[in-house]
Order: sequence, then C-alpha cells, then structure tokens
Amino acid sequence: MRRARGWKKSWMAFGVALALLPSCGGAVTHERPLEPVPVGDESVELERAQRREADALEVALARREPDCATACGLETRICDLADRICAIAGRRPADRETRARCEDGARRCEDARARVAGSCACAP
Repeated sequence: MRRARGWKKSWMAFGVALALLPSCGGAVTHERPLEPVPVGDESVELERAQRREADALEVALARREPDCATACGLETRICDLADRICAIAGRRPADRETRARCEDGARRCEDARARVAGSCACAP
C-alpha cells in the first residue's frame, strides 16, 4: 500500500508540472496588437502607447545587430497610432491639444521611418 501512494504522488506531481508547462514561456512574439480604444481621451492613451513603441524601437535598433523584424513591426505600429491620433484630431478641429498630439505623433512616425530605413530593409 505504501508503494502505491508514492507512485500516485509521483504521477500527481508530474500532472501538475505538465499542466503548468504552457505558462512557462512558450513562443516569444514581437507582434503586439494595437491597444484597444481607451475610455476617456483616446488621443492621450494612444500617444502614450506610441511613445512606448518608440522607446521599444530604440532598443531594437540599439543592438549590435539591429532586430529588424521587431523594428519593422514597431515602425508600422508607431505610424498606425499616429494615424489614429490624427483621425481623432480631425474630429475635434477646435481642440489644440489633440492637434498638437497629432503633429507630435506624425513627427514620431517620420522619425521611426527614417531610423528604421537607416538600419533595416522592411517589406512594404
């Protein structure tokens, strides 16, 4: 009887370890979906997301060998976020702050394109 309990405990531990295995990493992906449209002032949250992506782009390009796959994806997301910010600004022509966010976002997009083009060849 004692031997049977030890065997059951071993299989139970194996089962728990097997169940936890998928949460231990897995495939690393650099593709992150655009953040959902936030509640409140969307342009502020989109600008924050764009700044985070711009920071991540700097990290990807600062490597000895630039991570071009990541950099190309980040460039695309930075420009997509700029487009979304500017679309909001277009719906609020009297809102100077949102218009300024649009201009800053468009500048970040241009900078990202120039930085990536200097280090990587991205697919169109």
